[in-house]
Amino acid sequence: MIIRRKWCLLFVTFWLLMLPKHAALAQTTLTGSKSIFEIWMPAVAALVGGLISGILGPLLKDVVIQRWNERRADKKLQDQIERSYFAPISASAEKVIWRMSEIILEKRAHFLLLKTCPRNFSQYKRISTLYRIAALLGWIRAISLELSALPRGGFGATSPVFKALAKVQSALADGHGVEKRRVRSFCTGCGIDVSTLTESQFASLAASFEVAMYALATDELRKNHHHLVDSTTLQQEFVCRGLLKLLEDHGLNHSLEDQKFLSSIPSLIGFLGYREALIYREWQDAIGDAMIVKDELSTARRYRIIGFEEFERLIASGTFNWIEPFREFIEDVDFETPDLTDERPKHLRDLAEGVAAVLVAISDSSQGELVNPEALKRARQILGSRHSDKNSMSVT
Repeated sequence: MIIRRKWCLLFVTFWLLMLPKHAALAQTTLTGSKSIFEIWMPAVAALVGGLISGILGPLLKDVVIQRWNERRADKKLQDQIERSYFAPISASAEKVIWRMSEIILEKRAHFLLLKTCPRNFSQYKRISTLYRIAALLGWIRAISLELSALPRGGFGATSPVFKALAKVQSALADGHGVEKRRVRSFCTGCGIDVSTLTESQFASLAASFEVAMYALATDELRKNHHHLVDSTTLQQEFVCRGLLKLLEDHGLNHSLEDQKFLSSIPSLIGFLGYREALIYREWQDAIGDAMIVKDELSTARRYRIIGFEEFERLIASGTFNWIEPFREFIEDVDFETPDLTDERPKHLRDLAEGVAAVLVAISDSSQGELVNPEALKRARQILGSRHSDKNSMSVT
């Protein structure tokens, strides 16, 4: 079959090369009212067309149509995986939304404080909050593993649901905003204008500022965000002067006289001690891996989430290596008398907004079939309250 096709290609190539010569000859040897070119051209065109279709037809069928069928099969399998996981993701997100609603909308976040009584109940509420967040991370990890196992690794997280799930992960992991707010606040306190910097220049400055700050303040600042506030005046001056030197190296000179600089040190130090509790993406994957097990009973999904009792045993065993930063994310977060240098309330609000967006996206994709209407209502309230907060902040 392959040999035949090669001979056909040679024959077609020969005819295509010879056609100009036959055409020229036909124009110089007219016989009657029609030239040889006009007589033979329809036959040659029919022959060439037949040969080309005979060669390209099987090629089109064997290659193009086969690839199209494969992509259709992959897309169908991906759709099946998504449908089978959107229901448990929705159920898990609803539980997180109810807890976030309690914290943010109902303003009953006192159980996050370690000093709150009764202690057993508050401890249960904190652990169950961690479990609900960890379970959602487990479902995100499960669907990611399912899609990555497809022949072509899935088609990417481009749907509204996957974009919303990415917001959940970003709320837990991204702290770049803190770096930028820290250096901007410090520069403002020193009378330094950073508005002339491009976005990339400012991002680079924020990263360099972060490295220099921890180098000057030592690792104690990582353990205790009040470390610099509690330091001696001499140590505080040493850190501030070192950071001013870094800014000067980047072409940013301050306008403070020395006496005014010394009196500004307490406020400058206050700009540096932000408290964070980020759960980086690889940590999220590791938490997700700890939360999922093979589901031997389900024909729709390969994974399921461990129960609350098993989660408690996992924490008690000491093998859950990410439990400390995970606890830090919610423990002792004070919504009643907030600390302006504590970023964790913002992280929790970002998380609530991301989970709310997940519920809205799943509801839209399933025409409301997969999401509890009351949970969806709470999700929209959380999104609405966050937008109201942003608007009020922009006005003030």
